[in-house]
Amino acid sequence: MITVKFNLKAGGRLELNDYQFTTAESEIVARLVEGKGREEIIRQYGDGPDRVRSFFSRLYKKTGLRSRTALMEEAVKKYPEFVSLKYEAVEGEALSGTLSDEEQQVLTSLGEGMFIEDIAKRMHITPRAGKAVLSTVYNKVFLKDRIEKILALGVPGMVGIGFARADEKLRFNGAVLSSKETDVVVPLFEGKQNKVIAHLRGIKERNVKAHMTEVFKKTKLENRYKMAVHAVKEHSDSFSLKSIEGRDIVYDDLSYDALLAGLTLREVDVLECLIEEGNSAQEIARKKGIGIRTVKAHLTEIYKTLNCAEQLQTSVVMNLLKQRRDEAPDVSV
Repeated sequence: MITVKFNLKAGGRLELNDYQFTTAESEIVARLVEGKGREEIIRQYGDGPDRVRSFFSRLYKKTGLRSRTALMEEAVKKYPEFVSLKYEAVEGEALSGTLSDEEQQVLTSLGEGMFIEDIAKRMHITPRAGKAVLSTVYNKVFLKDRIEKILALGVPGMVGIGFARADEKLRFNGAVLSSKETDVVVPLFEGKQNKVIAHLRGIKERNVKAHMTEVFKKTKLENRYKMAVHAVKEHSDSFSLKSIEGRDIVYDDLSYDALLAGLTLREVDVLECLIEEGNSAQEIARKKGIGIRTVKAHLTEIYKTLNCAEQLQTSVVMNLLKQRRDEAPDVSV
């Protein structure tokens, strides 16, 4: 059997599409990633069906995501460090996670378009027992497959950004950062969130935020997205894109223009505001005269098309590819 764990620290809070979750919201989304259904969540947290339904409706509105599956997938894409897959033998089952005859019958029935109530009647079991079998099938087959694919996402063949630190103190936008500030900024350039940076550096999240506030003052840059734009301009040689195997990616394998061609004109407009000026979603909304929910919806589609996890990663990757294209020699002559 294959189990999925989302290792959210006690009291930890997630952030998706510029919305900061409460601790309770973060816990419930973590359980979604682990394959828990609505009924299990209701039992675990003692909330009624109506309360859980309104809970998810609020998250859909705040994040611009439209389903529990979308919430789960975005959480895995943004926080892959929290996800682990574990293989366990159950009642003599092979470690490969093969299905029992009963589970195979459920899977076959699903493929025929049957609902769980009809499947239960066919198998002469209760709907509740049918749901239990279905949960096992989902855990073994669908969830594992989906999580593994998400963890392998990135710009085609890429799962992460690397930043090679040349000096203890980073020089950036006319300022010299302290070694502790540099310790915080480097993983930021790699697309890591404050919570993950705090975990990596062994400090509290509020200390990360305090360092970032000081960095913003020193560099006269308003947010992390503007920092990403300047980082690529000043330290492009320090960046690398990492493949699934952890190897550096050859930039020639990727094309800025080819990736851009997969976007609509409005999405290109929004993307250019992000990668050229480092605007936040709120700033893009004000500049373009459109609603924040519309901007977030466009950004969500951009992330899907470019296979990037979030805004800062998108900015770094596309700025690197754009700079590479602009520096390429003109061979048309």
